[in-house]
Amino acid sequence: MKKSTILLLLTVFLSGCAMHSEPYILYSDNSRLLGDTSVFAVDIKDQPYIATIDTVDGKLHKPAGAGSAWWVRVLPGVHTFQLKYNIKVNGESSYNYYVVKLKMAPKRVYLATLIIKPGEAEPSYTVKELPEDEVYKMGLGLEGVNYQEFPAKFE
Repeated sequence: MKKSTILLLLTVFLSGCAMHSEPYILYSDNSRLLGDTSVFAVDIKDQPYIATIDTVDGKLHKPAGAGSAWWVRVLPGVHTFQLKYNIKVNGESSYNYYVVKLKMAPKRVYLATLIIKPGEAEPSYTVKELPEDEVYKMGLGLEGVNYQEFPAKFE
């Protein structure tokens, strides 16, 4: 019984991660080339919290079957991202939100990292615009078990 439960949980986990293997597309013009888009990602590697992209430009976007997004593909221009993060304070877990607004250029990845310092009420953040020639890879899964990296593609 215990073995089958573990296998079931592992299957569900792997299925959810597969849904995040490409940025969630947030525009309806299917004729757009990937080179005419931008990617916004939340840094999830080695972080003491779970952060996701809750809304983009005031609209709630949730990938089907995958919960909240860790990275999204948008058209270049000014966008507002509401990040949702879960952090434990004094043993209690709570969801909090942080808003990031930035102007995005085509063929660029913007990586947001929340900086949460103990004792401070509000986090700060950094957003790093990666150079066009740097390939960003979203790492998903468990190290040593099913870890994979998925590149942000613009071609």
